[in-house]
Amino acid sequence: NNGYEAYGELDFEPVVYDNCDVQGRVLVRLDECYQSVDLIKKALNQLPEGPIAVKNEKFPDGETIYRTEQPRGEVFYYAKGNNTIHLERVRIRTPTLPNIPPLLGMLVGHDVADIPAIVHSIDPCMSCTERITDIKEVA
Repeated sequence: NNGYEAYGELDFEPVVYDNCDVQGRVLVRLDECYQSVDLIKKALNQLPEGPIAVKNEKFPDGETIYRTEQPRGEVFYYAKGNNTIHLERVRIRTPTLPNIPPLLGMLVGHDVADIPAIVHSIDPCMSCTERITDIKEVA
């Protein structure tokens, strides 16, 4: 239940379809949009009174990870604090990169004209697949 603090207090069923094709993925996403609106309304009705901002002057020493489900799949966060106002390290792994390899199987047996619909059905964020390497000079 990592990443779903209030979900235990909200009554809902996950949206699923039996067909594992473009239409099924689009219908799941569409129904999840409607369900999200309902969940937001329920959560707002249960929100306690009081301040909504928390002042955090320093990030404590230590490391933490956090995973949560997003429409494209699991997102993974890593953060390392060093008892200052700046995090020492932050890493975010978005779901698009692990969604690319299954595309090979999804494309088998389909016409070239079907490729755009199949690729777009996983809703790829191509900038999320970009990786950077920071090379520091050693003196």
